[in-house]
Amino acid sequence: MDIEREQNRVIPQKCPVCGAQRDSLSYVPIGNNNEQTIVHISCAKCAGAAMIFVSQNDTGMMTVGVLTDTTPTEARAFFDSNIISDNDVIAVHDYLDTFDGYASDMF
Repeated sequence: MDIEREQNRVIPQKCPVCGAQRDSLSYVPIGNNNEQTIVHISCAKCAGAAMIFVSQNDTGMMTVGVLTDTTPTEARAFFDSNIISDNDVIAVHDYLDTFDGYASDMF
């Protein structure tokens, strides 16, 4: 299967906010690995933006789009940031397990 051709087929050809045609959209690749491609699209006509997640597995390709207010630079910084580890999750669980107070006190 030609992954690049398939990704072009599942990436929106119209703005998901205003319906403007492809020539009003800019596509910025944010990340890519063997299983998933992330693309930021933004519309010059309405300033709407979305993150598109394209995944491939044994059963085919799946696309999920999420409207966003981030710029491509902000999106890339977010996805390049540190990943939450198992130890981070355990530390939060341990903290919450013994926490006795109001949620506002945690912050």
